[in-house]
Amino acid sequence: MVSKVILFFKRIRIKYTNKIGKDVDSPSIVLCNHGSFLDFVYAGTLLRKKRPNFIVARLYFYKKLNAMILRKSGCFPKSMLTVDIDSAKNCLRVLKNGDVLAMMPEARLSTAGRFEDIQEGTYSFLKNAGVPIYTIKMQGDY
Repeated sequence: MVSKVILFFKRIRIKYTNKIGKDVDSPSIVLCNHGSFLDFVYAGTLLRKKRPNFIVARLYFYKKLNAMILRKSGCFPKSMLTVDIDSAKNCLRVLKNGDVLAMMPEARLSTAGRFEDIQEGTYSFLKNAGVPIYTIKMQGDY
């Protein structure tokens, strides 16, 4: 619902192309590229039936109102540019509960619409998670 409100006020139209032909399985991991601040809105709108849990930079949780809204919508904090054990535990908890984990492994916005490097630890986590992995590729969002 939050994503629909944001898209309405920003006057953004989205065109979806589903190449898998079905809904994503639960539990699963959805990887998204990160070209815009509103990427979570696009991915959340696409995955709305599954209510994805997003990893969000900890700085957005500093204000109480933001933190309350983010937590109610299934987001959890991650410290940027450091190894964060709590976020890894939260990721495993989401998967153990049978939910969808949506992550943007580039971990930073793209200024030119190109993909950034993905950390080696992310590859290890994805390999050891043992759940289906889907991708969302957004174009023209930066």
